[in-house]
Amino acid sequence: MPKYYSKVKPELVSDISQTDMFQYVSIPECLKGKTFIVFDLETTGLNSSPASGSIDSIIEIGAFKIVDGEICESFSTFINPQKKLSEEIISLTGITDAMLENAPKNEEVMPDFFKFCQGNILVGHNAANFDFKFVDYYCSKLGYTLERKIIDTIPLAQELLFLSNYKLNTIADHFKISFNHHRAIDDAYVTAKIFLELIKIKKSLPKLQ
Repeated sequence: MPKYYSKVKPELVSDISQTDMFQYVSIPECLKGKTFIVFDLETTGLNSSPASGSIDSIIEIGAFKIVDGEICESFSTFINPQKKLSEEIISLTGITDAMLENAPKNEEVMPDFFKFCQGNILVGHNAANFDFKFVDYYCSKLGYTLERKIIDTIPLAQELLFLSNYKLNTIADHFKISFNHHRAIDDAYVTAKIFLELIKIKKSLPKLQ
């Protein structure tokens, strides 16, 4: 039975790179029969822990669903943090107060994002130490418990690649993937592509974090 989304509805994704008739043959067995949610956030700052003071707010969520090794759905939205953005965040992300003015609020978005993620393995770049903490906090505030099943592409890339650093753009350059960095939907898409490439190299799933 399809899930009911009240505010943010996932959209079908058609990735032209997946239309190759030989593509499915190259998908590692460990990806088949499994669903992954690759996600990324933009936030008002770096404080992901209420123990360190007032936790920062999410201003954009970007996520892609991978089923049987293929990217098939996206989830994307701005979130109105109900406060002004700093000049640093505006400069870093290109997101402005005007872009968020009519966006849904956190309590409208997180129930739908929880439904999108529920029961699936989460994947992200530095997700275990950063992004998941925000999602977990804001979901739990609304009474939703998101199961911690995370694959982080940073330690996965460190295990498999020899690079000068393991920033998202450096790994993307290694795989010749271009993108608009520091926007959640673009970062999530590139992370999904990188995740698939890394699993093709490893041919097995890493330990969940």
